[in-house]
Amino acid sequence: MYKHVIYIVLYLFLLGGCRQKKTFFIAVSQCSEDSWRTKMNSEIKREAYLYDNVRLKFASAKDDNAVQIQQIEQFIDEGADLLIVSPNEAKALTPVINKAYDKGVHVVLVDRKSASDKYTAFIGADNVAIGRAVGQYVGKRLQGKGKVFQVQGLEGSSPAVERDRGFRQALQQYPDIEIVADTYADWFAHKAKAKSEECFGKMNDIDLVFAQCDRMGLGVYQAMQERGLKDIKIVGIDALPTPGEGIEAVAEGHFLATFIYPTHGDEVLQLAMKILEGKPFQRETILETGVVDHENATIMLQQSNELMRLDAKMEGLSNRIDTSLAQYNNQKIILLLFILLVAILIISAFFLLRAYFAKVRLNDRLEEKNREIEEVTQAKLVFFTNVSHELRTPLTLIAAPIEQLLQDTRLQTQHQQLLSMAHRNVNTLLKLINQLLDFRKVENGKMTINLSSFPLIPLIHTVVAEFATTMAQRHITLSLHLDNDEMSVNLVADREKIERVLANIISNAVKYTPNGGKIEIELTHDKEENCCTICVKDSGQGIAEKDLPHVFERFYQSTNSKTGTGIGLALSKNYIDMHGGQITAESKVGEGATFTVILPLQQATPTASPTELITAQSHANVPVDVKQTTPKTVEDENKHLVNLEEEESETRRTLLVVDDNEDVCQLIKTILSPHYTILLAKDGRQGLQECGKYIPDLVISDVMMPVMDGMEFCRQLKTQTATSHIPVILLTARTMEEQRIEAYEHGADGYLTKPFTPSLLEARVSNLLDNRHRLKQVFGSKDQLEDENISHPDKEFIAKIRSEIQRNIDDADFNVERLGESVGLSRVQLYRKVKALTGYSPVELIRITRLNQAHKLLANGQLTISEVAYQVGFTSPSYFTKCFKEQFGTSPNEVKR
Repeated sequence: MYKHVIYIVLYLFLLGGCRQKKTFFIAVSQCSEDSWRTKMNSEIKREAYLYDNVRLKFASAKDDNAVQIQQIEQFIDEGADLLIVSPNEAKALTPVINKAYDKGVHVVLVDRKSASDKYTAFIGADNVAIGRAVGQYVGKRLQGKGKVFQVQGLEGSSPAVERDRGFRQALQQYPDIEIVADTYADWFAHKAKAKSEECFGKMNDIDLVFAQCDRMGLGVYQAMQERGLKDIKIVGIDALPTPGEGIEAVAEGHFLATFIYPTHGDEVLQLAMKILEGKPFQRETILETGVVDHENATIMLQQSNELMRLDAKMEGLSNRIDTSLAQYNNQKIILLLFILLVAILIISAFFLLRAYFAKVRLNDRLEEKNREIEEVTQAKLVFFTNVSHELRTPLTLIAAPIEQLLQDTRLQTQHQQLLSMAHRNVNTLLKLINQLLDFRKVENGKMTINLSSFPLIPLIHTVVAEFATTMAQRHITLSLHLDNDEMSVNLVADREKIERVLANIISNAVKYTPNGGKIEIELTHDKEENCCTICVKDSGQGIAEKDLPHVFERFYQSTNSKTGTGIGLALSKNYIDMHGGQITAESKVGEGATFTVILPLQQATPTASPTELITAQSHANVPVDVKQTTPKTVEDENKHLVNLEEEESETRRTLLVVDDNEDVCQLIKTILSPHYTILLAKDGRQGLQECGKYIPDLVISDVMMPVMDGMEFCRQLKTQTATSHIPVILLTARTMEEQRIEAYEHGADGYLTKPFTPSLLEARVSNLLDNRHRLKQVFGSKDQLEDENISHPDKEFIAKIRSEIQRNIDDADFNVERLGESVGLSRVQLYRKVKALTGYSPVELIRITRLNQAHKLLANGQLTISEVAYQVGFTSPSYFTKCFKEQFGTSPNEVKR
């Protein structure tokens, strides 16, 4: 019952969500392929832009009755709702047109009619009327007397017959006008040229040529040019505005005139849509003609060019609209799928609470569907990746304390063994997490290999050693068949990835080998092929034949699988493929399994990418001894300078830890508090407040935090004047290279991934503080206070400080408060920032700058000591002399001499 209710709800949902406007299939069958019909097709397409429920399909018979019949038959089979047909020949096409009409397909005849009344509507010009209009025009231009050569189209076609009839009817009014030659050129220019040459060869007194289409008229003109005939006038029909057609021929003087044979493709489609939508329509639509001669040809060309330009714009707009509609439809489908998924989950949850067995059946159905849909598989990978990232933080809180406890020599042996066991399992869990993350990288195409040269046999021994204890406990015999010369097989590859491949294969062999079983590992070296082969064979139960082709597929679990994620072998195959190698599996049930890895000994020389360089630099954490600089105590008797000696009493550097996980904060505090003063903040916003208040020497921040994350915190910290100099280490579980790049782009100075070792954290902190100390020595050098080249943001800040002091050097009232106001910092912030960058307090920096300027003035010898003292801001010459001697070790008098 429940299942039926679900089906009904889903059916109604899909019925409501998938209802859409009916799309009409309109097929267009043209008898030929010329400029006139190309123009009509373009007009039909342009008009179709106004309808969102029309599908067009065009075909051209190229003047072949059989081809056009076959095309119409195909349109009928494809289920066309309406046919737009221009018959090549009326009698030949009538049967297939009647067939379409009898099957319920609407038929709109264009330009030409069939020999039957079985059609829905006709639209086109009256060819008899056009022929009559041409005859009247010719009679007037020849003033009722002359000889005419008529070039007709396809013999037997309705346009040719009707135009000839109308032309002759009109000339009956002019008995002195004689049609001296009449021929058929099948609507082709080359045939018209050949027929004209033949005619001009027989008679040379022709006054005018009437070509039933402009294309044939152009053929006549070519024949005239070749024979040097200039006095013969040409009148055509079509008046197409495209380059090289009738209107251009009139404008250039090649034709006397051409009569408009209207295409009106837009009206053709409008008529078709009225028929399909059941609206009233006119069954017979006759289009009007007109003459184009030298008086209006130029204007019509200009109008046509403007229309063509507008057509191009409309087509561009239509393409953009089509793209937008496609995007909208895709979004609508995604939204419907999402709503459908939510509805399924809600309904499923409701019934799962009421019936256990219904829950089992529904879960089985959903799991089967998940295996078939790639998007769900990707969602699973994303979920695993996110969980893996989240596991890194608790792993850090487990691994770091264990490592610190293992360093305690007072532990009993039993306690050390227990801690070592815990440490090994933490590392095992970390390897599994890294394996999941690496698999995600492979899926995204972002996995790279880091090549190095190393001997393969010692690596095999190292991997085997990891399983020695397990094999000994289960009495599994291991046989190694390796080359006697350990250096004979030297491999250029990514050592870490090859180690993981070997570990995965050997781990599977140990897992499926029964107690007392046997494992064989064999290494061979093919010098001719320059490759090596590693075979791992076990004596387990083997792999079923139906499972064997799938063992390297992701998430695949064989029928006799014990445990695992189903990605170890898939990831191993990806690693081997990246090295240009092969990995295969052979097995028979009951006889164990053999995994074979073939690797080339050499790889293409890698080129370090900028990302790899950044990654390498971020791990260059060399422990160094950080020397503390004891601040100098300077006596200042100048009443205008404030003594800040009480602020120089700090002997320990201050670190700020920003992390929303309290345990991580306490762990880092435990590691670093013996050497540093530790401040704590729970998010980026509070971290910024603490930095502005205390100006720490270094910041350690998590990335994923509420309120303000680590990236934004780092960016804002580096853009504020008071804190831009503070080094930042980002501590996170995110391991992708693009995430590292993002961190460095936001101004981070270091990037450590969880879990981390205490020694690595201490080394990185020490390294950054030592770099800052060396930078301080550059900024604070007394020899460089005036002349240091400014480029770095911190150097720019010091340059601004020096410039402000120099500008006010003769002002005795210029003090630390005014200096802070000029750079937008408080008195305390200014002290900490300047002290951190130069090693001097602002008071000392002002005094040293004034004394250096005084030394230059005294050396010039133009001013007295008192004048120099007042000029550099001292109010007491005696105090100036005392400070000068302390600074330079000599008195002002000695410098002046």
